[in-house]
Amino acid sequence: DELKFGAAGKLSTKAD
Repeated sequence: DELKFGAAGKLSTKAD
């Protein structure tokens, strides 16, 4: 979740 992880979360969300 972008809101949860922030900037780093965006990369994780894209990977997910």
